[in-house]
Amino acid sequence: MRILQVINGLGTGGAEKLVVDMIMALQQRGITVDLLLLNGSETPFLTHLQSMSKGKLIDLGRSSVYHPKLLFALRPHLKAYDVVHVHLFPALYWAALATLLPGTFPPLVYTEHSTHNKRRDRWLFKLIDRWLYARYRSVVAITPLVKTNLQAHLQWNAEQIQVIPNGIDGKTLRQAKPYSKADLGLPEDARVLLHVARFYPPKDPITLISSMMALDASVHLLLVGEGPDRAAASAHAVQCGVASRVHFLGIRTDIPQLLQSADIVVLSSQYEGLSLAAIEGMASGKPFVASDVPGIRDSVAGAGVLFTYGDANDLGQKLQRLLDDVAYRETIVAQCLARAAQYDSAQMVDRYLALYQSLL
Repeated sequence: MRILQVINGLGTGGAEKLVVDMIMALQQRGITVDLLLLNGSETPFLTHLQSMSKGKLIDLGRSSVYHPKLLFALRPHLKAYDVVHVHLFPALYWAALATLLPGTFPPLVYTEHSTHNKRRDRWLFKLIDRWLYARYRSVVAITPLVKTNLQAHLQWNAEQIQVIPNGIDGKTLRQAKPYSKADLGLPEDARVLLHVARFYPPKDPITLISSMMALDASVHLLLVGEGPDRAAASAHAVQCGVASRVHFLGIRTDIPQLLQSADIVVLSSQYEGLSLAAIEGMASGKPFVASDVPGIRDSVAGAGVLFTYGDANDLGQKLQRLLDDVAYRETIVAQCLARAAQYDSAQMVDRYLALYQSLL
C-alpha cells in the first residue's frame, strides 16, 4: 500500500505533528508513506522528519498555499498512490478540485482538526465546502464535538463522518530527561509554567501572560511557538511588568524534555479540535491547566484544571493553588495520566490503517 499525506506545510501545530507521527508509525509497520507539502519551507518538524523518514518528500515550492497554481502542481502526484490523506485548509480544497480534472484518482481521506473555522460563518463558503467535502471518500473528525459541528455545517448524516481521536506516546514523553534550570537560563529556584502553541488565533497567550502578575516572582513562563501574534504577546509582557519572567523559546522539537522541565503545563485557547498539546500535557506527569472551551473541555474536564476563558484572575488563582498545594497537585497529575491513557498513538494508527485498507 502506498499512502500520500498532504498538508500545507510543517509549521508548529497539532495537525502537523500528527502527520509527522503518523508517517513514522506507518513506516515502522512497513507501509510506504510519502509527504507532499504545498509549501516546503524549512521548519524544525520538517528537519526532524527528513532525518528519520524513509519516504519521499514532494515540495511544491515556497509560494502562498492559496495560489491557484497548486491545483495543477498537485494533480500529477496524486495518481501514484493508493490512498491520499489530506489535512487542513486550503490543501482540503486543492486536492478535491484536482479530482475534478480529467483522469483517475485514488480515494481521498480528509481529517478535520478543528471545531470551528471562519469559512463556516460565510454562506458562500458553506456551499463550496458542501461541494468539495463530498469529493472525499472518507472524512474523519478528531473528536465527537468536531464531528457534530462539521456534520451540522455540511448538513450530512452522522454515518458520513467517523471519529478517530489523536493519539500520543505517553511513555516516551515521561521518559524524556528534563533540562536543568541553568540549561533554560532560569534561576535555580524558578517554578516553571510551559505553554506550547502557535502565536496565532485562536490561541490566547495574553491571558496567560496577564496571570503572571498575580504569581510569585519565582514563577517563570516558557512560551514555545511562533506566529504573527508573538510581537503583541512580547509587548504585553512588558506592559504587565513581567517581561523578565516570560521567555519566548520559538519553535522547538524537544517538547518532551521541556514538558519534563516544567512544574505546570498550561494551554490557553479560545477553541480547539482535539489538542495534541492538551493530551501531551496530561500525559507528561505534570498538572495540566487549560481554558474551559469547546474542544478542550471534552478531553480535560474531570482530569486537569479548567479556568474561565480570558479570565486572568481565575487562571492565576488556579495556578497558585497547584503551586502551593502538593496533595492537590498530585491528585490532578494522577487524573491527567489516567485520562491521557485513553489517547494511545498505536490505537490511532491501527484505526487509520484499517480505514485505508477499507478504501482499496
